[in-house]
Amino acid sequence: MCGMSIISQAKDELRRINFGEEDSAVMIDLLERFFAQWDSGGAVWAVAPILRRLIAGKCLSPLTGEQDEWLDHGQGVLQNRRISSVFKDPRFHGGERAYDLDNPAGPREPIEFPYFPQDARVSSPIVEI
Repeated sequence: MCGMSIISQAKDELRRINFGEEDSAVMIDLLERFFAQWDSGGAVWAVAPILRRLIAGKCLSPLTGEQDEWLDHGQGVLQNRRISSVFKDPRFHGGERAYDLDNPAGPREPIEFPYFPQDARVSSPIVEI
């Protein structure tokens, strides 16, 4: 099983950074569950980017810009429900053009729909439980 050597390495790496016994156990459990479901290199290659995008709070298909994607915060400020860093705001582009605060081209640069950010870095998603 390809996951076994990765899990051994993960245990060693977590120990080296003093990740903590309980947190390390959770991380190892996640890896074990992941590799129990997707245990081939081909499967891992296919699903790891999906997991990364989900953890980063990014969309899995392009944003459309349709009305149902927006949350109204009042005073003309709209936030995208699918990517929380995407806004329409009357202070920028007259509220007519959307922008992505995580856009590498610039946080207030207008974006076009369909919009699919290639970058899936995990910045600091807000997690509601």
